[in-house]
Amino acid sequence: HGHDTQGKIAVVNADGTGLVTYDVLGIDPSWSPNGSQIVFSRVVDGRWLLHTASADGTDVTCLDVLGYACDWSPDGQWVAYSPLGGGVWLVRPDGSDAHALPAAESVHRSRLLHLGQAQAGHDRCGIDLTPATATA
Repeated sequence: HGHDTQGKIAVVNADGTGLVTYDVLGIDPSWSPNGSQIVFSRVVDGRWLLHTASADGTDVTCLDVLGYACDWSPDGQWVAYSPLGGGVWLVRPDGSDAHALPAAESVHRSRLLHLGQAQAGHDRCGIDLTPATATA
């Protein structure tokens, strides 16, 4: 991943007011779709591990999953992330059922987004698990 530093996670209103800094170190924070949790990566014993926390920065839980560049599925049932070896993996928010997303599935069965995150100096992966054949 190349990052050995992490900062405190903070939230701010869209207009720049209301800055609140949590006493939680990490990178790549992402809000759950319902706004109740954040998922992020942090270094523990020299390894990048995914964590969740309540929206107020409390209840920090280690998912015991190596990775970074994490983001929630739109329904909040999955977290997409990049493991240190590359690719896109999925895990439940409780850390269960971690598995690689097959390349064929990412092309044919869901829309995979790859968004550049220049400020952090690496890419951020997000995933929409809605099948491409579904109608709105």
